[in-house]
Amino acid sequence: MLATELKVSETEALEILKSVSDGSRLQSTSSSFTIVNGAQSAWDMLQEEETSIHITTSCADLDSILGGGISCKEVTEIGGVPGIGKTQLGYKLLTYFIE
Repeated sequence: MLATELKVSETEALEILKSVSDGSRLQSTSSSFTIVNGAQSAWDMLQEEETSIHITTSCADLDSILGGGISCKEVTEIGGVPGIGKTQLGYKLLTYFIE
């Protein structure tokens, strides 16, 4: 049960479920908690991620692993042994932004 998992009263759990199902963007409730204005649902975040711009690495396999390339809204860390092209990839992405 949600109340048990969240360690809140059943009334608070029902208010949480109501807020989620109404799609409201959080208002102060009569209970002891407040929902933050501007919060995103998981669905909204997924839709935003799927429509975000990705920069191609010019390597189809790497782009596939990265979900379409380097995302413009995320930090992507590339690691590996010396000489595999990490710096060259960084230079390529930098020139994308300069041009």
